[in-house]
Amino acid sequence: IGGLINVLVPKISRSDFKKIVIVGSMSVRVSILIVLAALPFLWIFSEYVITLLYGDTFIGIGDTIKILFFGVGFLYITNIMLVMLTYFGKPKYKIYARFTGLMLSLSTLYSLHFVEYTHISEYSIVAGYLMALLLSIYFVNRHLDINFRDFLIIKYSDIIFIYALLRRKLSN
Repeated sequence: IGGLINVLVPKISRSDFKKIVIVGSMSVRVSILIVLAALPFLWIFSEYVITLLYGDTFIGIGDTIKILFFGVGFLYITNIMLVMLTYFGKPKYKIYARFTGLMLSLSTLYSLHFVEYTHISEYSIVAGYLMALLLSIYFVNRHLDINFRDFLIIKYSDIIFIYALLRRKLSN
């Protein structure tokens, strides 16, 4: 998904408002599809993949990966929306969203550090990423006048884009 942002940024930088909205919206929808498609695989096979890659040392880390995957999905979608804000000359909102998310993560972690629960740190990270996502949705809606529902409705062109991307990757 990070590569998707890198591929689309040059296209956005030479575009007008309408193109930025189209490419940004498609990027969010494609990212959501990729995250949703990867979720069952990750949920079922994360423990096996970790063991295969790193050996028995990391047995039991699959639950951590499952929790953090949601946060990473939030982060990718947040980054796309914040790139859109930056290209429209509103980079301060990127700072606001990320800083607020960071402060929520740190304050959650600090206030719950005494609780004897294994995954407090992971949940605090995910909470921070979710806060940054919610703020980016708010800022995009308020300052770019883009409704978040436009990011959720999958279009036929999104499927064609993913198909073409997969064909190109598999043919190389």
